[in-house]
Amino acid sequence: FGCVQCHSHPYDPIEHEEFYEFMAFFNNSVDCDLSGEEPLLSVPLDNEDEERASQLDRRIRSLKESIWHQEFEAVSDGELDWKHIDSMTASATKQTKVDVEERGGRTEFYTIDTLSNGTTVSLECEVPESADKLTAIRLTLLPRNPETALADSEWGFVLSHLNAVLTGGEDDETQIEFSHVIADEPEPLKRARSSMDSKNSDGFAAFTRIHHARVAVFLLKEPVEVPEGAKLKLDMSCRQQALGAFPLVVRRGSVDVCSDEKALLAWTDKDLSAQRDKLSKLSSERRKIASVRIPIMMERPEHLARPSHVFIRGLFLTKDQQVHPDVPASMPPIDGEGPFNRMDLAKWLVDPSNPLTARVTVNRIWARLFGIGLVPTEEDFGSSGERPTHPELLDHLALKFQNEYDWSWKQLIRSIVLSSTYRQDAVIDPSLDLVDSQNRFLARGPRFRMPAEMVRDQALFVSGLLSPEVHGAPVHPPIPDGVWKPFQGGDKWSTPDVGNPDRYRRSIYTYTKRSIPYPMFAAFDAPSREFCTPRRLRSNTPLQALTTLNDV
Repeated sequence: FGCVQCHSHPYDPIEHEEFYEFMAFFNNSVDCDLSGEEPLLSVPLDNEDEERASQLDRRIRSLKESIWHQEFEAVSDGELDWKHIDSMTASATKQTKVDVEERGGRTEFYTIDTLSNGTTVSLECEVPESADKLTAIRLTLLPRNPETALADSEWGFVLSHLNAVLTGGEDDETQIEFSHVIADEPEPLKRARSSMDSKNSDGFAAFTRIHHARVAVFLLKEPVEVPEGAKLKLDMSCRQQALGAFPLVVRRGSVDVCSDEKALLAWTDKDLSAQRDKLSKLSSERRKIASVRIPIMMERPEHLARPSHVFIRGLFLTKDQQVHPDVPASMPPIDGEGPFNRMDLAKWLVDPSNPLTARVTVNRIWARLFGIGLVPTEEDFGSSGERPTHPELLDHLALKFQNEYDWSWKQLIRSIVLSSTYRQDAVIDPSLDLVDSQNRFLARGPRFRMPAEMVRDQALFVSGLLSPEVHGAPVHPPIPDGVWKPFQGGDKWSTPDVGNPDRYRRSIYTYTKRSIPYPMFAAFDAPSREFCTPRRLRSNTPLQALTTLNDV
């Protein structure tokens, strides 16, 4: 699909707003955290462990959510009498400037102008007279400008460490120690408890570019008596940055304190402790299953959802009206009533009333077998793509694939390769080559060069070297000297010795980095993976011949 006004190519012309409604399915997804790795899914290396691992994952997830709900409920406003800090002064290290103001009946600190990486924001708070002791501290952290952040969200923050000191005079200081941190969601990308570690750079954090107020409750190890006129000093260290250029510093927030010892039950309650012990055992059992951690996409929780807007002339900085996930009016509607999520979209994609999915899939399989699809532009079934050479054949195979074959690739491929069309002689007739060099009209059998990865695999196979091993971690086949120069010094290219099976694994297991493509693959037109590439274009260069002759 695509947007006419943004010069992309729809199946049928889609109005500008419809394009953004369709893209809204993906705008609320988290595909990486601040370090570019999370969220990760642990996938067992042995297929026999999948069912057991899935059961453990479900039990762990359910128990985590249950524990979090009990903890967060125990420290909520309905259970405890929180006292707002309405008098404070603020300062910051580095070049960061910070000030205090009253906003909506609450006293908040806020940063001004440019932020600096490694900033520590310090607050000196006057403890309310009604607070005779401290049992918990609650931080509410917001974007710098909550009004505009909804439409133009900020990068977020990471609170690497919170240091708290209670002062009763010039020399009277009490260091506050924390036992637990309760964040406002059950499974955050960053562990809130890391904020208790003074040496850690991770900690309580917002998602990248999130615009919501975020809450964390820091429970004290034991109640601390508050002398008259005491002040609470909080140092919030922020040591993370995004993309090497955007300091993830707390930008605005407020502080509340609690004197009720019931707050400590959120950590000391025996029932909750038993549940945590059970969670620890389940997690330990899950870790014993050999797995590889794979980056995935996941949908943000509803209370952290990000709004989607129409971009005026396609520019993301100039937003128009808000839109909600939906499919183009030219296509069959999604069953049910909104709001729709990506699961609804997935069901819609394979719904019998959807004419597109089966045709696109059949066309891609046809292209793998014949070298070119019935619709040559595999990546574009839209109005600017080429029309199919055999539309009735495409419809026939699509309907059989969807209904008779029940989406079975194996049956579809079998029906094609057993056809008289596929089993024709692949010898090229010079007279036909002049009028149909790409064999669009199927006058002969398919004859085309394999893609880069298969070229390498075939060379290894015919030489008797190809390793039959499947699954496992990526490997590092030989590459020319001087090619591997990554930004991270610890990312080593360790080529296995001659005779080691890892040297001859299938190309699908070759370690890949977008900034440094594997040279042999690049020579044979493999994409760099910076963009989605459904169709590869083939070239014929002297470098390819030199590669097949000289590459080890």
